[in-house]
Amino acid sequence: MIKEVIKKIFLSLGYEIRKQNSCKEMDAFGYQKMLMEKFKGVNQVHTIFDVGAYDGQTALLYASLFPKARVYAFEPFSDSFQKAAELAKQEARIEPYQLAVSSSNGKGMLNVNKFEATNSLLVSNKIGNNIDELTHTIRTEEVKTTTLDAFCKNKDISFIDILKMDIQGGELEALKGAEELLKRQKIGLLYTEVEFVPIYKGQPLFSDIELYLRQFDYQLYRIMNMYSDETGQLLWADAIFLSNVCQK
Repeated sequence: MIKEVIKKIFLSLGYEIRKQNSCKEMDAFGYQKMLMEKFKGVNQVHTIFDVGAYDGQTALLYASLFPKARVYAFEPFSDSFQKAAELAKQEARIEPYQLAVSSSNGKGMLNVNKFEATNSLLVSNKIGNNIDELTHTIRTEEVKTTTLDAFCKNKDISFIDILKMDIQGGELEALKGAEELLKRQKIGLLYTEVEFVPIYKGQPLFSDIELYLRQFDYQLYRIMNMYSDETGQLLWADAIFLSNVCQK
């Protein structure tokens, strides 16, 4: 959803972002629903984490796809969080939290960018194309941070069926904060944004995410929603990783 907005903004700037799907296929949420139906049944999906909930639309979609699931929606930016919290009133199974998910508990500094969907705990990096305008930082905002391990312990959550992450380069730090969950295979399916160019300074790329998850026996299932610039340079995509539970 956010990526389609970015695509439209790029087009308005005269800059083409190409989605590289070679054939008709299910969208990312269709794949997630199909996988959950296969491995445990839609009505047995009880816990979904939407990390980087933005305006709450994705959390609402998850709630509609999985009618028995409680959706924990994490969004640190105050303006976006208010939108997500308002939308969450439509569905009692959505719990919004104004938190940034990272590798430590405490506080962090969120870089608020010209296009809010690109806000990040990381400093924007200039890569020499029009995305630099979208990621231009206009101010910073102090936010509370949590780890997934600590949050689950505090909420007595023993298993996350689906972990979705779209946190603009912060995905690896969020995974480091979920090490205990990953070690015990307590996250079933991970759906995450991955980058192939460093949009943010010091940002881990796809290979870093894949290697980190591999050590916990999580397997790459599919890469989708691939976006490239007008030269064909792959910029970012979404990836689904599966635990051993979901691989059987």
